[in-house]
Amino acid sequence: LLLQEDEGLREACFGSYEGKPDEKMWGDAALRIGLRNMKEFFEAMKTDNQVYINAMQALKDLDELGMAENYYDVKKRGQAAFKAIAEKEAKLGGGNVLVVVHGMFIGILLSDLDSSGKFIQPTHLGNASVSKVVYKDGKFTVESVGDMSYVEKGKAASN
Repeated sequence: LLLQEDEGLREACFGSYEGKPDEKMWGDAALRIGLRNMKEFFEAMKTDNQVYINAMQALKDLDELGMAENYYDVKKRGQAAFKAIAEKEAKLGGGNVLVVVHGMFIGILLSDLDSSGKFIQPTHLGNASVSKVVYKDGKFTVESVGDMSYVEKGKAASN
């Protein structure tokens, strides 16, 4: 396999929050957007994508280094990189491409990538989950998000 790194597919940058505990980062964001704590933020985020968007903006606003990215920064960067990969592969005749990225990034990347306009709620994805996206005639179709069947098959085979 040919390994290629792409800076456009990196996780969101949290600036001065990098390396700090989730409780600190998401707790501060939660307070900034009017929620009591990180737990309340995660609960609200499950059903309302705007909470997530607002929290990422809060982190960018709170970042003391001026490096943090908001939701739209990450989405624009990630979708541009993803589209470039798809277009390059299409010009080479098509085929399968494995893109390995962080779960939070996947949610943002896939949120409105589907050409039908359907919205994919960015939610927590299991480690090693697989999301399948098809690129055809310049359009993306999100076929699955967070599929853990591969992990389960691997666990079963190792027993």
